[in-house]
Amino acid sequence: MIGSALVIASLALLPGQPHLYFGLEAIAAGLFVAATGIAESVSALRRRKTGDPLAWTVVPLAMIAISSLPDLIGGTMLAAGIEAGLYWIAVGIVLSFIATLQNGWVLLVEILR
Repeated sequence: MIGSALVIASLALLPGQPHLYFGLEAIAAGLFVAATGIAESVSALRRRKTGDPLAWTVVPLAMIAISSLPDLIGGTMLAAGIEAGLYWIAVGIVLSFIATLQNGWVLLVEILR
């Protein structure tokens, strides 16, 4: 998640880049995050034991969706010539940072137990 946010933010800094190209780059990054997240969730569902809470699979999948959907929406809008897609991409970058910080916080709390 955080990797795609950094890549998209870095690509946004390229001077003179047409919105179409940046939109396609954002779509590619969003698809990559969504595909890897879905693959991880499917793997987690297969390994799921009978007593495991479903939230252990649903919450990470929701985090992936929250961080990749704005990139996909914004990239599609930019590719269609709608400049407001830049706002969607900005939201996607911020949400990726928030999701990553939340995951890091959970990891720190669980390690200290």
